[in-house]
Amino acid sequence: MMKVLITGGSGDIAQAFSQVFEKKLFKVFAPGRDVLDVTDPNVVERYVGQVKPDVVVNCAGYISPCRVVDCDVGLWRRELMVNLFGCFLVSQAALRHGCQCIINIGSSAGTKGKSGWSGYCASKRGVVSLTESLCNEDVCCFCVSPGRTDTKMRSGLFPGEEKTLLLSPLVFAEVVFDLYRCRSRYLGCDIVVKKKSDGGVGLYRSSIVLEELDGI
Repeated sequence: MMKVLITGGSGDIAQAFSQVFEKKLFKVFAPGRDVLDVTDPNVVERYVGQVKPDVVVNCAGYISPCRVVDCDVGLWRRELMVNLFGCFLVSQAALRHGCQCIINIGSSAGTKGKSGWSGYCASKRGVVSLTESLCNEDVCCFCVSPGRTDTKMRSGLFPGEEKTLLLSPLVFAEVVFDLYRCRSRYLGCDIVVKKKSDGGVGLYRSSIVLEELDGI
C-alpha cells in the first residue's frame, strides 16, 4: 500500500486530502503541529524517517496579516518558517527516505503581493520557486495553489464572507489528486485552482499572467 504524508493535518484542506487519498487506498499520515512541527529539523527527520512516505503533500500553513511598517518580526519570520522552510525540510527528509512524488500546496496569494499579507505572499511564492528547483533536480514535484477556499483560516480572516463563492476543500483535494494521476504533464508547474462564477472549477498555469488550462 502506498503511503502519503500530509502536513498540517488539522487544517480543513489537509483533512480533505486525507479523505481523498484514503478513498484511493493510500495509507494516510496526517499529523498536526503537535506531532509534526515542520519548522524543527530534528522532529521532521525523525517523523519522516519512521513513515518513509511514497508521496508528500506539503500542506502546513500559517498567516498573521499585518502591514510591513507595523509587522512583528517574529510573526513574519514564522510565516516563512512554516510555509517555506517547513516545505523544504519535509521535502528534503522525504527524498532522503525514498519519496517518489512531492505535491506542494501554494496559494493564489503567491501570484501577486497583497496589502497586509507580505509574509504569506512571499513565502507562498517561495514555495513555487522551490518546486521549480526540485523539478530541475529531477524530483517529481508540482505545486497546486487554491484560490479562495472555505476553510476555518479564511473564516477567521474574512468573517461573514459568502460561502457559495468559495472553493470547497474536498473539491480542491479531488482536483489535486487528479493532477497527481497525470503528474508528468505538470512537473515543476504551479497550477492555480479557482471556483468560477458558474460554480465550476477553473485551472490556471501560474505565470505573470494566469493561463487558463482546458482541463486535467
